[in-house]
Amino acid sequence: ISLHKRFGNVRLRISAQGKEFNPLLFDEIADDDPDTFSHVDILRSYHQYLRYFYRGNKNIIEIYVHKSETKEIRNTLLGLVFGLLLGVLLKQFVDVEVLKWINYNVLDSLQLIFMKALMLVVTPMIFFSIITGISSMSDVTYIKRIGGKLVAYSLLKLSFYIVVGMIIGHLIGVMPQLLKVFQHGGETMPQTLSIRNLIVDIVPSSIMSPFLENQMLQTLFLAFLFGVMLSRPGEHMDWAKKGVEFMSSFTIDVLGVISKCIPLIVMVSMVELMIKSDISILLSFGKLIFFAALGLPLSLLVSTALVALFGHTSPIGFLGKISRFIVLPFSTSNSSVCMPATMKFCIEKLGMEKNFVRFSISMGMQFNMAGTAFYVAIISMMMVHTFGIDLSLDFLFSLFVAELFLALTGIGIIAMPTLFGAMGIPTEAIMFFIGVEPLMDMPGTAHSVNENITSSYLVACQEKRIRNL
Repeated sequence: ISLHKRFGNVRLRISAQGKEFNPLLFDEIADDDPDTFSHVDILRSYHQYLRYFYRGNKNIIEIYVHKSETKEIRNTLLGLVFGLLLGVLLKQFVDVEVLKWINYNVLDSLQLIFMKALMLVVTPMIFFSIITGISSMSDVTYIKRIGGKLVAYSLLKLSFYIVVGMIIGHLIGVMPQLLKVFQHGGETMPQTLSIRNLIVDIVPSSIMSPFLENQMLQTLFLAFLFGVMLSRPGEHMDWAKKGVEFMSSFTIDVLGVISKCIPLIVMVSMVELMIKSDISILLSFGKLIFFAALGLPLSLLVSTALVALFGHTSPIGFLGKISRFIVLPFSTSNSSVCMPATMKFCIEKLGMEKNFVRFSISMGMQFNMAGTAFYVAIISMMMVHTFGIDLSLDFLFSLFVAELFLALTGIGIIAMPTLFGAMGIPTEAIMFFIGVEPLMDMPGTAHSVNENITSSYLVACQEKRIRNL
């Protein structure tokens, strides 16, 4: 028995000499000894974390005790770097006509397949996730008063960061190197984003049109409508809630399978970018990452000011506690993973009541995706300038509303193709931002978790649900 560690993964390896014997195959077990069956059953209970192989006259079983939370991030960044290097080498040493063939038949084809698979599942996943979130909140007795305050605080702050993100994206301006890529191909779409279209088109003409046409706002409208209907009390709704919860989990799992291809698609996108552009594109991405990271210190300053003004709490003490804690969401890039730790921090360090925290932090996750909304707003405005879209007041307000709804999905860049389409921007432009999203998502996750904690703390102060520490 031995323990192996590699890239954050921890594996328990059990090996024994003898004939080949795979404990996962029931038909191979002929031993009537009850201990043998009990041992095999224990192994089978970990089948999703277990792998078996026979090597050197040894039966070897490996059980993953811990899987690294940063594996996907690491693979995506490796795809980014490898794609940049491969693109530079191909542009330097391969004939232009051969490059055109590679780009059209290989690179564009792989990106198109991925986009189709992505759009196939993203809209249904958002639909079922929103319904599940709304219908589950109805069971909480605090929803009318405390829930309303949490939503109000969260949406106001979310709106603020979207506006700031749009301003920063406006100041960064054009990405001329990216525009060169779409001058070689990439279809632009008619711009349909306007106040009138938001009002009129938010109600779908049929129940299937939001899914067939990938209309995000129509999907959200249906999800909110169905979620409210399912939130009504009564046992006759239980079967429907269970069905929706199953579909939510199922579509998330399907998206997880598709997302495993992201490192490959990032590599392909960077190869295409280097072939059609040059290394100077990295400067634009560097600006984007730098300004997206600024959202975290801005969030800390705003939260500290709000706590001092409305929570009547020492801003220095609050800032000291929250600054030490956000290292965890920053490193994991996943607010769901660190939610238990977030609750523990609110109870033990900030003195909030346990029952209140369980409700407020869980509910607040849906409405406090400010970090994601911040860098999505920056990207949107950069693309607006890159493709020369007219900045009318009608368009800007419509873009703000669309991004506010998009932020409530909590998905981020993966849900942006539909927004790009409404803006008249080629949907495949999103491919060039997926590779750098992990670098923006680390401060973005910490930003969102900080906003969630702050909203809960402000409401807890008003509702007198703070204990003396």
